[in-house]
Amino acid sequence: MAALALVAIAVLAAFQVRGLGGPRLIRMPLGALPDQTALTYDSAASTLSAVDDAGAAARAPVSLALSIAVDGTRVVVGTENGVLLSEDGGRTLMPVLRDIHIWAVALSGADAAAVSWGRSLYVSHDGGRGWRPASAPRADLQINALLVTSSVWLAAAQIGVLVSHDQGESWVLAAGSPERATSLLEDGGGLLLGTWNGDLYRSSERAASWQLVRAYPSGIWSLAAGGLVGTANGLFQAGRRVAGPLGQTETVSVAVSGGTRFAATPGSRVWADAGDGWHQVLAGVRW
Repeated sequence: MAALALVAIAVLAAFQVRGLGGPRLIRMPLGALPDQTALTYDSAASTLSAVDDAGAAARAPVSLALSIAVDGTRVVVGTENGVLLSEDGGRTLMPVLRDIHIWAVALSGADAAAVSWGRSLYVSHDGGRGWRPASAPRADLQINALLVTSSVWLAAAQIGVLVSHDQGESWVLAAGSPERATSLLEDGGGLLLGTWNGDLYRSSERAASWQLVRAYPSGIWSLAAGGLVGTANGLFQAGRRVAGPLGQTETVSVAVSGGTRFAATPGSRVWADAGDGWHQVLAGVRW
């Protein structure tokens, strides 16, 4: 289940775009494809790109991808203009939810979720082809990440963790859940939650309560299998900073596919490690 949960998460990431009105926050997503490959957004080429330990290969064009969720070859992409669906690993895309800014997405089998920051939650039960609004308190919809599992659906929000036990149709705030939640991961039959306070929590699969596992020195951006944690102050593996420059570099997104680990840093740069050390595989853009 850990591998499935990894690819079903809309993973947090960001870089700054400077333009009219000053900087604005843009996501730099990663989604784990099969065969030690990940899918990301190449801001230089305005495409989805598949990255592996050897480099990157462009796939479908897209103006701005904010979040990516992958399950096998099925891909759901959240964009500034809605949700796109791919059934061939990101090589082709079709619009399935239009005219709304989608901040986070999640996918697991036929079930999917998407959120527009502070506005609305959407659910799909046909693999991302059809979408409808879900019932959730509007005041609670400042959501950073989503997770879909077989037993519970979760949303990491500013005010805590929203939980759905009816496949995303209705959501409630979990009592006592950690605030400033940023990232979610299904791990070993349980659930992991990262916060912008730098705290990592674990819960049972039903998310009834949360126990502190470890405190990191800065905010947590992203979680992946095997204890890979991207933070505002470096990349960590099993609680320790990784060797090399990534250990001290803000790491906004992480993913794992097979034996290859992936990390994204500000400026749309992507790094990979298949066991021979971290190295850059997508150059990205300096804004």
